[in-house]
Amino acid sequence: VPAEWIEGLKDGARVEYNVAQATTDKMEAIFLQRLRTNDIDASIQAIKDRMLRRAQEWKNWHPESYESMEGQEMFDIFSNN
Repeated sequence: VPAEWIEGLKDGARVEYNVAQATTDKMEAIFLQRLRTNDIDASIQAIKDRMLRRAQEWKNWHPESYESMEGQEMFDIFSNN
């Protein structure tokens, strides 16, 4: 297998890894938003901060895949906060 194919497969796996992390974070935030207490608000902010950090890492690594996988849409759940 050519080396560039191997790298392409690794890059694809990394994109899927980023999507999976973002989806898990989003599900956790949605769950906590439904509980809505002061203690939970701090947890939601921690998730949002983690998501922002991961999104920035993804954009720095590969902005094209972040854009094509609509990474920014993961933050739609915070638009009502």
